[in-house]
Amino acid sequence: EPGVYTLTVNSQVGCVQVYEVVVDPCETECIVSTIKQIILVNADNDQDVMEIQDGMSIDLIQLGHNIAIRVEEESCSFEVKSVRMVMSGTQSQSRTESKAPWALFGDSNGDFAAWEASPGNYNLTATPYSEKGARGVPGLSRQVSFSITQGPQGNKSFSSLGEVEELIINKAYLAPNRTSRHTHLHVEGEQNGLVELSIFNTLGSKIVELTLDKSSTKQVFPLELPHMAEGMYWVQISYAQQQFSARLLIDN
Repeated sequence: EPGVYTLTVNSQVGCVQVYEVVVDPCETECIVSTIKQIILVNADNDQDVMEIQDGMSIDLIQLGHNIAIRVEEESCSFEVKSVRMVMSGTQSQSRTESKAPWALFGDSNGDFAAWEASPGNYNLTATPYSEKGARGVPGLSRQVSFSITQGPQGNKSFSSLGEVEELIINKAYLAPNRTSRHTHLHVEGEQNGLVELSIFNTLGSKIVELTLDKSSTKQVFPLELPHMAEGMYWVQISYAQQQFSARLLIDN
């Protein structure tokens, strides 16, 4: 356990030495080598966009189609020398990487290969290994389930003749999405009620959480974000049992 301990050593010749031992809690957090994060990457500039969290919805219209995925390991019980990644769902992909960065679709000296993603549901598992080629001792795996979308989906109803009638399309988006800390949340749809908005930083940490009350078909909520630092953020909006995502760039 973390704390301060006293160690007393008695030698055979009667010499007594006392030592103070400090156990730092930060040094005991990592016990078994593991996958720390699964990260969405912009394949155009090879920059991290955000951590992919379990249950997340990724909107290609908002985030762009040229995306990639990498994982980040944490070496504790052994040095991670390879990572095995297996993705299933609408598309499948399996890859073993024996050199960082651990990229699901590969890379060339850090230039990430883009994933031509199709909308649908996915499950991704990544496991670290102590030897190259996914051999040796396995560490702790990380698994995430997520979905890929291409903008909001319209609500449809079926008449008695089996014809599809298009209702008002549910929409939720930010405008402008590049701002100096003042923007607007636009929500459109027939259903009124609560709208939940969450803002995440690039590490996947939630830094803003708001609940708003929608009372008209098309409603605009002003958003003031005075305490947010400059940088890129990811926004998730929940409305009418749908998830919408957007990028938000804060600058001066």
